[in-house]
Amino acid sequence: MAFFHDNPVINAIHRLLRRPADAAMWLFTAMVVTGTVYTLAWPNVIGGGGRKRRLGGASSDETEPTPSGGDASSAARD
Repeated sequence: MAFFHDNPVINAIHRLLRRPADAAMWLFTAMVVTGTVYTLAWPNVIGGGGRKRRLGGASSDETEPTPSGGDASSAARD
């Protein structure tokens, strides 16, 4: 019986079985924190429509208009 006396694993199991609401609370909290971190770290993964944009600027297939109203590719040809 010395195995059960002051064993931290057995104590944790007893605590879990006595208060299952605590375990459910921590699991729910972990799910909320994980979902928040996932949403903040990868904002364009869900619902991105299959097209991913780089952070910090326009993608390579987008051109910015020049002050004259044309696009950047026509301004480079002139």
